Amino acid sequence: MWTELCNIEYGHTCSYQFIADRIGDPKACQAVGQANRRNPIAIIVPCHRVIAKTGELQGYFYGLDFKRRLLALENPLSFGEQGTLF
Repeated sequence: MWTELCNIEYGHTCSYQFIADRIGDPKACQAVGQANRRNPIAIIVPCHRVIAKTGELQGYFYGLDFKRRLLALENPLSFGEQGTLF
């Protein structure tokens, strides 16, 4: 799972479901979220780039406002004010 997180390119996002599918366990969405929560090096392993499959922000250890700021910093043209992707 950590490898998949590291593969998310700067300025891009993917869903918990996408990562679960990539690791071969489509039912592992919650496990992906829990692993993200335990990420000790959040800036290096970009867990802030993982969002809900609906495009909404969900959980972030440092708070959703900080997650929103990081995503807007990486890609200001495609990330909306309300925390959803256009």
